[in-house]
Amino acid sequence: MLYSKDLEQHLLSGLLKYPEKYFDISAFIDKSDFFTERGSYVNQTIFIYLKDALENKEPVDSIILAERLRDNKISFRDNLEIGEYLQSLERMQISKDSIYQTALDLKRLSVKRSLRQTFIDGARCMEGLDGTHTIEQIISKADQIYNEKIDLYTLERDEPQNLYERVEYELEKRCQESGVELGFNGPHSTLHSLYGSLLVSK
Repeated sequence: MLYSKDLEQHLLSGLLKYPEKYFDISAFIDKSDFFTERGSYVNQTIFIYLKDALENKEPVDSIILAERLRDNKISFRDNLEIGEYLQSLERMQISKDSIYQTALDLKRLSVKRSLRQTFIDGARCMEGLDGTHTIEQIISKADQIYNEKIDLYTLERDEPQNLYERVEYELEKRCQESGVELGFNGPHSTLHSLYGSLLVSK
C-alpha cells in the first residue's frame, strides 16, 4: 500500500480536535505527505490551512477552516461540500494519544511513494546512458539519484536517544582496565591514569 485516505482523514481529525498535538509532529509531517497523484487535493489543502493557522497561533475549527477556504474561492474536483466534509472529520473517533502514531504511519507511506519514484527515475537514467560511460560513472550517477532522496530522511526514534549512554560504558570499562595503556596521553595526567586517554590511538 502506497497511500491511505483513512490515515489522512484520521490525522486531520486529530489535529482539528487536539490542535496542540500539531507541534509533536510538525518536524516530520508536511503537505507532501498527503497523496495527490489521482487529482484529489482536498486533504492536502486542509492540512495547509490547518498548519498555517496553528503556526500563527490562531483559533481553528471546522467552521473557521471552511469559511477561509470559501473566502479564498478554493474548490475541489471531488465535488464535495467543504463545510460538511470538515464537520465529518471532526466527528471521527480518534484519541489524542494516537495522533503521533497516525502521523508516523502516514509518513512511512509517503517515504515509500517517494522512494518508488526515485527507483523509477533511476531506471530511466540508466536506460538513457550510452556506451561511453565508465562503470564508475554509471555507479556514481545511480548513487547521486538515490542519495539525494535518502538524505532527506532520518531514521525515526519513538523515544529520545541518550547521547551519553555509550560514554558512560566506555569510562567504566577504562576504569576497570586502568592498568592498560589506552591511547595517547591526554593533558590531564590523573584522568589518564584512571581512565586512559579519550584520544583515539592509531
